Amino acid sequence: MTKLEKIIRATILFLFAIVFSLTITSASVYNFVHQRHIPMIIFAVIIFIISAFIELIYKEYDEPCECVSTECVFDEHKSNSNKKGKTLNACKKYFSLLIFLIPLVLYFFASDGIKLSSVAQNLDMKNQIQRQGQNKKQSKPNPFTGIPKRSMELSDGKIIITNENFSAWLTEIYTKSYSYYDEEIELSGELWHGEKLPENEFAIGRFMMLCCAADMQPVGLLCKAKEKVKLEDGDWIKLRGILKERSFEDEPSEPYIEVISIEKTKKPKKSYVDAY
Repeated sequence: MTKLEKIIRATILFLFAIVFSLTITSASVYNFVHQRHIPMIIFAVIIFIISAFIELIYKEYDEPCECVSTECVFDEHKSNSNKKGKTLNACKKYFSLLIFLIPLVLYFFASDGIKLSSVAQNLDMKNQIQRQGQNKKQSKPNPFTGIPKRSMELSDGKIIITNENFSAWLTEIYTKSYSYYDEEIELSGELWHGEKLPENEFAIGRFMMLCCAADMQPVGLLCKAKEKVKLEDGDWIKLRGILKERSFEDEPSEPYIEVISIEKTKKPKKSYVDAY
Protein backbone atom coordinates (compact mmCIF):
# COMPACT_ATOMS: atom_id res chain seq x y z
CA MET A 1 0.00 0.00 0.00
CA THR A 2 1.46 3.37 -1.04
CA LYS A 3 1.71 6.40 1.23
CA LEU A 4 -0.78 8.31 -0.95
CA GLU A 5 -3.31 5.51 -0.66
CA LYS A 6 -2.97 5.49 3.13
CA ILE A 7 -3.53 9.27 3.26
CA ILE A 8 -6.64 9.01 1.06
CA ARG A 9 -8.10 6.23 3.22
CA ALA A 10 -7.42 8.15 6.43
CA THR A 11 -8.93 11.34 4.96
CA ILE A 12 -12.13 9.54 3.97
CA LEU A 13 -12.45 8.09 7.48
CA PHE A 14 -11.94 11.53 9.03
CA LEU A 15 -14.56 13.01 6.70
CA PHE A 16 -17.11 10.37 7.72
CA ALA A 17 -16.37 11.17 11.37
CA ILE A 18 -16.91 14.89 10.70
CA VAL A 19 -20.17 14.35 8.80
CA PHE A 20 -21.59 12.04 11.47
CA SER A 21 -20.61 14.59 14.14
CA LEU A 22 -22.28 17.41 12.19
CA THR A 23 -25.58 15.52 12.01
CA ILE A 24 -25.58 15.33 15.82
CA THR A 25 -24.44 18.89 16.60
CA SER A 26 -26.85 20.41 14.06
CA ALA A 27 -29.70 18.12 15.20
CA SER A 28 -30.26 17.09 11.56
CA VAL A 29 -29.83 13.49 12.71
CA TYR A 30 -33.44 13.68 13.95
CA ASN A 31 -34.58 13.95 10.32
CA PHE A 32 -33.25 10.50 9.57
CA VAL A 33 -33.18 8.20 12.61
CA HIS A 34 -34.69 7.74 16.05
CA GLN A 35 -32.82 9.44 18.90
CA ARG A 36 -32.02 6.07 20.49
CA HIS A 37 -29.59 5.50 17.58
CA ILE A 38 -27.46 8.51 18.55
CA PRO A 39 -25.15 6.56 20.93
CA MET A 40 -24.40 4.16 18.04
CA ILE A 41 -23.59 7.11 15.78
CA ILE A 42 -21.22 8.53 18.42
CA PHE A 43 -19.59 5.10 18.67
CA ALA A 44 -19.19 5.07 14.87
CA VAL A 45 -17.49 8.48 15.00
CA ILE A 46 -14.98 7.17 17.54
CA ILE A 47 -14.27 4.09 15.40
CA PHE A 48 -13.78 6.23 12.28
CA ILE A 49 -11.24 8.45 14.09
CA ILE A 50 -9.34 5.50 15.56
CA SER A 51 -9.27 3.74 12.18
CA ALA A 52 -7.99 6.89 10.48
CA PHE A 53 -5.09 7.21 12.94
CA ILE A 54 -4.26 3.53 12.50
CA GLU A 55 -4.12 4.06 8.73
CA LEU A 56 -1.63 6.91 9.18
CA ILE A 57 0.54 5.34 11.87
CA TYR A 58 0.65 1.68 10.84
CA LYS A 59 3.55 0.79 8.57
CA GLU A 60 3.69 -2.17 6.25
CA TYR A 61 7.00 -3.87 5.57
CA ASP A 62 7.59 -5.76 2.40
CA GLU A 63 9.10 -9.18 3.10
CA PRO A 64 12.12 -9.96 0.93
CA CYS A 65 11.54 -12.54 -1.74
CA GLU A 66 13.41 -15.70 -0.92
CA CYS A 67 12.53 -17.36 -4.20
CA VAL A 68 15.61 -18.08 -6.32
CA SER A 69 14.08 -20.32 -8.95
CA THR A 70 14.14 -19.43 -12.62
CA GLU A 71 10.33 -19.21 -12.62
CA CYS A 72 10.33 -16.70 -9.77
CA VAL A 73 12.93 -14.48 -11.48
CA PHE A 74 10.98 -14.67 -14.73
CA ASP A 75 7.70 -13.68 -13.00
CA GLU A 76 9.40 -10.75 -11.27
CA HIS A 77 10.93 -9.56 -14.52
CA LYS A 78 7.57 -9.88 -16.27
CA SER A 79 5.80 -7.88 -13.50
CA ASN A 80 8.34 -5.06 -13.55
CA SER A 81 8.19 -4.77 -17.30
CA ASN A 82 4.42 -4.44 -17.31
CA LYS A 83 4.29 -0.82 -16.09
CA LYS A 84 1.12 -0.07 -18.00
CA GLY A 85 -0.74 -2.81 -16.15
CA LYS A 86 0.54 -1.58 -12.79
CA THR A 87 -0.62 1.96 -13.55
CA LEU A 88 -4.08 0.70 -14.50
CA ASN A 89 -4.35 -1.29 -11.29
CA ALA A 90 -3.36 1.76 -9.26
CA CYS A 91 -6.05 3.87 -10.96
CA LYS A 92 -8.67 1.23 -10.19
CA LYS A 93 -7.55 1.15 -6.57
CA TYR A 94 -7.81 4.95 -6.13
CA PHE A 95 -11.13 5.05 -7.97
CA SER A 96 -12.59 2.42 -5.62
CA LEU A 97 -11.58 4.62 -2.68
CA LEU A 98 -13.10 7.77 -4.18
CA ILE A 99 -16.47 5.99 -4.48
CA PHE A 100 -16.76 6.37 -0.70
CA LEU A 101 -16.88 10.14 -1.21
CA ILE A 102 -20.28 9.89 -2.96
CA PRO A 103 -22.38 9.56 0.25
CA LEU A 104 -20.38 12.40 1.80
CA VAL A 105 -21.16 14.69 -1.13
CA LEU A 106 -24.83 13.67 -1.10
CA TYR A 107 -25.10 14.66 2.57
CA PHE A 108 -24.30 18.30 1.77
CA PHE A 109 -26.52 18.54 -1.30
CA ALA A 110 -29.48 16.39 -0.27
CA SER A 111 -32.50 17.85 1.49
CA ASP A 112 -32.89 17.48 5.27
CA GLY A 113 -34.51 14.07 5.43
CA ILE A 114 -38.12 13.58 4.36
CA LYS A 115 -40.08 16.75 3.72
CA LEU A 116 -42.99 15.88 5.96
CA SER A 117 -45.43 18.51 4.73
CA SER A 118 -45.17 17.18 1.15
CA VAL A 119 -45.86 13.67 2.44
CA ALA A 120 -48.90 14.90 4.34
CA GLN A 121 -50.30 16.61 1.26
CA ASN A 122 -50.38 13.26 -0.55
CA LEU A 123 -52.31 11.55 2.25
CA ASP A 124 -56.02 11.52 2.91
CA MET A 125 -55.44 13.07 6.33
CA LYS A 126 -59.00 12.67 7.53
CA ASN A 127 -59.03 8.93 6.92
CA GLN A 128 -55.48 8.60 8.19
CA ILE A 129 -56.34 10.23 11.52
CA GLN A 130 -59.61 8.28 11.65
CA ARG A 131 -57.80 4.97 11.22
CA GLN A 132 -55.39 6.03 13.91
CA GLY A 133 -58.28 6.49 16.33
CA GLN A 134 -60.03 3.28 15.29
CA ASN A 135 -56.86 1.27 15.88
CA LYS A 136 -56.96 2.32 19.52
CA LYS A 137 -60.08 0.72 20.97
CA GLN A 138 -61.93 3.30 23.01
CA SER A 139 -63.13 2.51 26.52
CA LYS A 140 -66.82 3.39 26.58
CA PRO A 141 -68.60 4.40 29.78
CA ASN A 142 -69.54 1.37 31.85
CA PRO A 143 -73.17 1.47 33.12
CA PHE A 144 -71.94 0.32 36.54
CA THR A 145 -68.57 2.05 36.95
CA GLY A 146 -69.19 5.15 34.81
CA ILE A 147 -66.53 7.03 32.81
CA PRO A 148 -63.13 5.26 32.42
CA LYS A 149 -60.53 6.35 34.96
CA ARG A 150 -57.97 8.87 33.72
CA SER A 151 -54.33 7.85 33.45
CA MET A 152 -52.95 11.34 32.71
CA GLU A 153 -53.05 14.43 34.89
CA LEU A 154 -54.23 17.85 33.68
CA SER A 155 -51.89 20.85 33.96
CA ASP A 156 -53.56 23.99 35.31
CA GLY A 157 -56.90 22.37 34.52
CA LYS A 158 -55.97 21.82 30.86
CA ILE A 159 -54.64 19.11 28.58
CA ILE A 160 -51.22 20.45 27.64
CA ILE A 161 -49.50 18.33 25.00
CA THR A 162 -45.73 18.75 24.61
CA ASN A 163 -42.99 17.02 22.60
CA GLU A 164 -42.29 14.70 25.51
CA ASN A 165 -45.87 13.57 26.22
CA PHE A 166 -47.36 13.81 22.72
CA SER A 167 -47.57 10.05 22.16
CA ALA A 168 -48.84 9.34 25.70
CA TRP A 169 -51.56 11.99 25.52
CA LEU A 170 -52.69 10.92 22.05
CA THR A 171 -53.08 7.32 23.21
CA GLU A 172 -54.95 8.52 26.30
CA ILE A 173 -57.34 10.70 24.30
CA TYR A 174 -58.17 8.01 21.75
CA THR A 175 -58.60 5.21 24.28
CA LYS A 176 -60.33 7.21 27.05
CA SER A 177 -61.80 10.17 25.20
CA TYR A 178 -65.03 10.03 27.26
CA SER A 179 -62.96 11.05 30.27
CA TYR A 180 -61.67 14.23 28.62
CA TYR A 181 -64.55 15.65 26.59
CA ASP A 182 -65.17 19.37 27.18
CA GLU A 183 -61.67 19.83 28.61
CA GLU A 184 -59.49 22.65 27.30
CA ILE A 185 -56.50 21.47 25.26
CA GLU A 186 -53.28 23.13 24.09
CA LEU A 187 -50.72 21.74 21.66
CA SER A 188 -48.33 22.64 18.87
CA GLY A 189 -47.87 20.79 15.63
CA GLU A 190 -47.93 20.79 11.87
CA LEU A 191 -51.10 21.82 10.06
CA TRP A 192 -52.52 19.50 7.39
CA HIS A 193 -55.59 20.51 5.42
CA GLY A 194 -56.21 17.29 3.53
CA GLU A 195 -58.02 17.15 0.19
CA LYS A 196 -61.33 15.83 1.56
CA LEU A 197 -61.64 18.10 4.60
CA PRO A 198 -64.01 21.10 4.59
CA GLU A 199 -62.43 24.58 4.49
CA ASN A 200 -62.85 25.10 8.22
CA GLU A 201 -61.43 21.70 9.20
CA PHE A 202 -57.85 20.51 9.35
CA ALA A 203 -55.59 18.12 11.24
CA ILE A 204 -52.88 19.11 13.69
CA GLY A 205 -50.21 16.58 14.44
CA ARG A 206 -46.72 15.26 14.13
CA PHE A 207 -45.01 12.43 12.38
CA MET A 208 -44.28 9.55 14.73
CA MET A 209 -41.06 7.59 14.32
CA LEU A 210 -40.45 4.01 15.40
CA CYS A 211 -36.98 3.50 13.96
CA CYS A 212 -36.07 5.81 11.10
CA ALA A 213 -37.52 8.32 8.64
CA ALA A 214 -38.81 5.58 6.34
CA ASP A 215 -41.34 4.30 8.89
CA MET A 216 -42.80 7.64 10.05
CA GLN A 217 -46.58 7.95 10.12
CA PRO A 218 -48.77 11.04 10.71
CA VAL A 219 -50.61 11.12 14.04
CA GLY A 220 -52.76 13.85 15.53
CA LEU A 221 -56.25 15.20 16.01
CA LEU A 222 -58.86 16.64 13.70
CA CYS A 223 -59.80 20.27 14.36
CA LYS A 224 -62.79 22.41 13.47
CA ALA A 225 -62.66 26.21 13.32
CA LYS A 226 -65.50 28.70 12.96
CA GLU A 227 -64.22 29.85 9.58
CA LYS A 228 -61.66 28.97 6.91
CA VAL A 229 -58.10 28.75 8.26
CA LYS A 230 -55.84 30.86 6.06
CA LEU A 231 -52.67 28.88 6.64
CA GLU A 232 -50.66 26.64 4.35
CA ASP A 233 -50.06 22.90 4.61
CA GLY A 234 -46.91 22.33 6.61
CA ASP A 235 -47.21 25.52 8.69
CA TRP A 236 -46.39 25.03 12.35
CA ILE A 237 -49.12 26.28 14.66
CA LYS A 238 -49.93 26.64 18.34
CA LEU A 239 -53.55 25.78 18.99
CA ARG A 240 -55.95 26.14 21.89
CA GLY A 241 -59.40 24.60 21.91
CA ILE A 242 -61.95 22.34 23.57
CA LEU A 243 -61.96 18.58 23.13
CA LYS A 244 -65.34 17.53 21.74
CA GLU A 245 -66.97 14.41 20.33
CA ARG A 246 -68.91 13.67 17.19
CA SER A 247 -70.07 10.64 15.23
CA PHE A 248 -68.39 9.52 12.03
CA GLU A 249 -69.62 6.77 9.71
CA ASP A 250 -69.89 3.59 11.86
CA GLU A 251 -68.14 5.15 14.83
CA PRO A 252 -70.63 6.55 17.37
CA SER A 253 -68.01 8.81 18.90
CA GLU A 254 -64.66 10.28 17.93
CA PRO A 255 -62.60 13.12 19.47
CA TYR A 256 -61.90 16.40 17.71
CA ILE A 257 -60.82 19.89 18.78
CA GLU A 258 -63.16 22.84 18.62
CA VAL A 259 -60.71 25.67 17.94
CA ILE A 260 -60.61 28.72 20.22
CA SER A 261 -57.37 30.30 18.99
CA ILE A 262 -54.65 29.48 16.51
CA GLU A 263 -51.31 31.15 15.76
CA LYS A 264 -48.18 30.35 13.78
CA THR A 265 -45.13 29.16 15.68
CA LYS A 266 -41.55 28.15 14.96
CA LYS A 267 -40.79 24.60 13.86
CA PRO A 268 -38.78 22.75 16.55
CA LYS A 269 -35.41 21.19 15.73
CA LYS A 270 -36.89 17.78 16.42
CA SER A 271 -40.18 17.93 14.58
CA TYR A 272 -41.30 14.32 14.97
CA VAL A 273 -42.32 12.48 18.13
CA ASP A 274 -41.22 9.13 19.47
CA ALA A 275 -43.63 6.23 19.51
CA TYR A 276 -42.42 5.28 22.99
